[in-house]
Amino acid sequence: MLIPSIETFVTEPYLIGKDITFRPIQKEIIYDFWNKPYTMGVWCLGRRSGKTFCAAASAVYACTALAPIFKKYIRANESYYVLFVANNEEQAKIALDQVKIFLENSPTLKMLIKSNNATSVTLKNGAIFKAVPNTAKGVRGYSVALAIFDEAAHYRTGYGEQTGEQLYQAIAPSIAQFGDYGRLLMISTPWTKQGIFYDNYQKGLSGEYPEIHVANYPTWEVNPTISETFLASAKKRDPIMYEVEYGANFSVDFAAFLDVDKIRESVTLSGTTPPQKTYRNKYLLALDPALSGDAFTAAIAHQEGTKLVIDYLHEFLPSFHQGSKKVVDISKVEEWIMARHQDYGFKKIVLDQFQSASTIQRLNAKLGSKIAELTWTHNNKIIAYGYLKELFNLNQVALYPHDKTISQLTNLQVHYNKSGSWTVSGGSGLQVDDYCSVLAALAFISKDSKDVGWSKYA
Repeated sequence: MLIPSIETFVTEPYLIGKDITFRPIQKEIIYDFWNKPYTMGVWCLGRRSGKTFCAAASAVYACTALAPIFKKYIRANESYYVLFVANNEEQAKIALDQVKIFLENSPTLKMLIKSNNATSVTLKNGAIFKAVPNTAKGVRGYSVALAIFDEAAHYRTGYGEQTGEQLYQAIAPSIAQFGDYGRLLMISTPWTKQGIFYDNYQKGLSGEYPEIHVANYPTWEVNPTISETFLASAKKRDPIMYEVEYGANFSVDFAAFLDVDKIRESVTLSGTTPPQKTYRNKYLLALDPALSGDAFTAAIAHQEGTKLVIDYLHEFLPSFHQGSKKVVDISKVEEWIMARHQDYGFKKIVLDQFQSASTIQRLNAKLGSKIAELTWTHNNKIIAYGYLKELFNLNQVALYPHDKTISQLTNLQVHYNKSGSWTVSGGSGLQVDDYCSVLAALAFISKDSKDVGWSKYA
């Protein structure tokens, strides 16, 4: 069987579809990756460069055109996989939908579709495209011809099975099964100068690792259609983040906010803690409302001497559609708060003044002075996160093993401005610091500080 070249694959309408086009640098990146004997790709590209678009095209190429090659490395009637290792459900769906677009818009490739569901597409040729979570456990057990690590610059370092190192160690043997044809592709906007993405980026640039393909382009070079006005506005809002997210430059101005060892040492509980009579009417509740795709999170805690004990972490899942968007039912959130108040007996409940105004009004009528309204100004955020850092540094936080929270805490970065001020960020993308926000709010309220901007605080 004649195997089409990657150039033919991404340009011929009968293969890739008549309505799909690639920009010049996108073609160059994809061509280089597949035409040379690379085993790893590190694509460090600015936001809106079409990273997922190009990675999905590579996934479809591996699932279709290269099937005759990959099937030589597996047993008869066995399937091989192309994995998209996703940070969250939203990103997994974006990648999967893009793969489906490529397949369904091609008069040739759409005939290969055998079945598809929310997390995978199975083809008649024995190839399966599948989206999996970014945990070492999630990537094991597959015969992987191509693995794509999404937003790999934001993978954790140093702790747990969601670290980039653990992911790589878990998946490398599966890729090696396919000899010189197996590939690992890491795609991301850059972040800090640490972790598996940066390490392999540096190896590729050094020239000592010819098996690593590095592509590094700012947004405007890959996507020249992006508005100059938009870019200028982004640069004005935050010059440092502009250089990182759109200029595709690794930041020299960010550092880990919390010590990984301190986070590890804080995990002293085995699981959630049920309500205890001893602490009734002393429990604290903080909520972080959802914004445009973020998670709506909550945390319950109590104080044991100077230690802040995190009893329960919770995420409210979207349950109904508001137009085309699936959102959290706020009435259910309020019911949950009242039910937990019956269980625990809260001393204070802190909510964002602007994002929870109607909820605050309704709960205030029922709970009165227990409701604390907080405006997340820059100053308040810095005070809250400063308290949180202090608690971790003094080993005064007790956590239970909660993967999302630990991952987000590990990825928190601090940026110091020339003026001496600083800001905290969990990185780009969705759901990067939602649990950190509720923990910072708990640190905030546990201090009972008089220098914070409470709107109401009895």
